[in-house]
Parts: sequence; C-alpha cells; structure tokens
Amino acid sequence: AAEGAGRRLETLAAERVAIEAVLPQVEGGRFPVKRVVGDEVEVTADIFCDGHDVIAAQILYQAPGRREWEATPMAFVVNDRWAGSFPVTQLGRYAYTIESWRDLFACSKRPTRRRAATSAS
Repeated sequence: AAEGAGRRLETLAAERVAIEAVLPQVEGGRFPVKRVVGDEVEVTADIFCDGHDVIAAQILYQAPGRREWEATPMAFVVNDRWAGSFPVTQLGRYAYTIESWRDLFACSKRPTRRRAATSAS
C-alpha cells in the first residue's frame, strides 16, 4: 500500500504547476483590492512547473451578481512571471483566481520548431 501511495504522489508531482506571488492583493487577500469602473485589474503571478514543459495560464474572474466565471489569457513576461488583466465594468466585488496547466500541444510543437530552425540555417 505504501509503494502504491508513493507512485501516486510521484504522478501527482509530475503534473503539478505552482502559482505563487499573485498580485494585486492586500494583506494576503484579507481586504479587497480597490478599482473604479473603467479600470483594468492587472494581475501578475509567478507560475512554473517541474521540468521544461510549456505551460499556459488564464485569469478566471466573476463580476458582481454573475454566476458565470469569465476567462482571459495570461502572457509570459520574463523568467516565471506571467501577467494578464480583466476589465471593471460595474460597481461591486469581483472575485478572481488564476488557472494554469501544462500545455501538451505546445510541448509537442516545440521539437518541430527547433528542427525547422536548424534546417533553415
């Protein structure tokens, strides 16, 4: 049983994507971030995974009084830093979170791009 649990932990760790240092935040999320209608909420975070896989990320946000979450992509900035934004279109409390995953399709395209670049030179 312990051996099976160890294999399961290794499998989970191989799929893990870490999200840290999310901004904006006030007192670790204890208080709301303030913006006015018409502003963009600029969200940044450090996002990384074990290995050299390509990752992708998006911001999920929920406007006041809405049940649905909307998504907007995040872009790689530098090192492990990612950034994105969403609009403030009405008064009230917005909720947001970041979702990230290993982009297996982009990983599969990477060797092809390297081969094409090598053969072109």
